[in-house]
Amino acid sequence: MRSCYRTVGWWYVVAVAASLMVTYVAADEHNHMYEDHEEVVLWMNTVGPYHNRQETYAYFSLPFCVGAKQSINHYHETMSEALQGVELEFSGYDIDFKGKR
Repeated sequence: MRSCYRTVGWWYVVAVAASLMVTYVAADEHNHMYEDHEEVVLWMNTVGPYHNRQETYAYFSLPFCVGAKQSINHYHETMSEALQGVELEFSGYDIDFKGKR
């Protein structure tokens, strides 16, 4: 019985160490610092009136211009964005940080 408690204690230490390593992240899309001429991704969200938050439309279901660029690397949706109903879509615009217009 005693060896079972030692095994559980060892797994507890491993779980705590793993959770501490997972929480340390150098940079992601929320705290990234741009360098000159680095790609900036422009996202489009849902569109709707301020006075009726239930009446929302996908951005490109309305007659807006879509950019020429077709793809990007990736987008990570957070749990809060999923619960709030955020539907980000890639705009297709090719934008460089501090680049020429």
